[in-house]
Amino acid sequence: MAETSDHLESSPEVISLQEEHRQRGCGGCVGTLVLSVFFAIFTVAGLLVIWLAVLFPLSQSINALSWISVPCTILSSEVIGKETYRIQIHYAYIYDGQPFQGERYSFFNMKTSGKAGKERVVKRYPPGAQSVCFVDPDHPAESVLDRGLDWNVLWGLLGVPFLLVGLGGMYAIRLKKEKPGVAEDVNGESTFENSTTTRSTTASSLVAETEWGFDDADLREAPGSITLKSESSPIAAFFVVLTVALIWNGIVLAFCSFRAQDWMQGRWQLFPELVLLPFALIGVLLIVGVVHSFLGLFNPVPVLMLNRRMIPLGGSAMLSWTFQGASDSIRQIRVSLKGLEEAHYTQGTETRSDTAIFYDEVLFESTDPSSIANGEMQLQIPTDSMHSLTGSHNKINWQVRFHGTIPFWPDVNSDFSIRVIPHE
Repeated sequence: MAETSDHLESSPEVISLQEEHRQRGCGGCVGTLVLSVFFAIFTVAGLLVIWLAVLFPLSQSINALSWISVPCTILSSEVIGKETYRIQIHYAYIYDGQPFQGERYSFFNMKTSGKAGKERVVKRYPPGAQSVCFVDPDHPAESVLDRGLDWNVLWGLLGVPFLLVGLGGMYAIRLKKEKPGVAEDVNGESTFENSTTTRSTTASSLVAETEWGFDDADLREAPGSITLKSESSPIAAFFVVLTVALIWNGIVLAFCSFRAQDWMQGRWQLFPELVLLPFALIGVLLIVGVVHSFLGLFNPVPVLMLNRRMIPLGGSAMLSWTFQGASDSIRQIRVSLKGLEEAHYTQGTETRSDTAIFYDEVLFESTDPSSIANGEMQLQIPTDSMHSLTGSHNKINWQVRFHGTIPFWPDVNSDFSIRVIPHE
């Protein structure tokens, strides 16, 4: 492996990759900070809505279960508001010989749409009517007419999408920070974490920390062909999109149910409809995504085979393909060779992960039905490039990307990793 180490240490690709990351400065810090603030705003907004609409009134309602019921007289009752409405009821009661007045109908009495339902509540409490209110024995001035749950609690679900987006984004940023990276010392030299070497020994550190995926015996030609494994799973993608669509549209339908009665009576209100519109549009797009993913499950599955298990730099292999399922619907195929490099590095206090395509070439493209159904071609690896590797901070991955175009239907897209070893 000495030759391999020397090759990597002098490899311009590795050195240029580290130099590029060092020269970026703290540009990534600003981007990460902006994203962090963006997701933090979503998180705070979601928590605020859930707290005000659900958690806080729910805690008050539970606490009021121990309050004492007291006779009261309704002084006035009405529905207030123009586009959103709230119940307003004033009542008088006597507790421990002292007169009090209250105006709290319910802990969930917030301004929302749906005037008809609130008017029905007001009719149950006409002025002069006798009723029962619930009084806090420790603070007799605190009272409520209805201490039970209310349908308005579902408005708190409006904060769930904001909370999920915010927490999901912050979690993704945290995952990036936890990945090991290239640290930058006070002198601006790039060193690997847990390493005392400087910029001049960066490549040697990478060699020491790299899992090659092959040994000296592997550098010789591995006999036999290999069937490549696809890195994408249409079934997994379908269930992910389906789960998100069900959760999102379930929340949207819950809100629409509150407005359904007004809609059936032809009463449309600007503010509630404007609030619901973007959520409904996103729900429709998610449904389209579910349908698209579902249709993709019925696509023919490409099966790719190489006549050698590992290909050296500058070497070649025969790549052949067939399909599981009928391929008559495919009108065009395109086979590409891609080289991707991933790097995890730290600038200041920020850890970033970058993926870049350093090699991209279309190897084969055809609209001939016979060539689409099955065929073969020579796959040539460029000699002046970098072989496959998986290190603690860097990764080089070679892929064969297979794309099949189907008119008016989801296309066939699959990526297959191949192993590229150093020069023979």
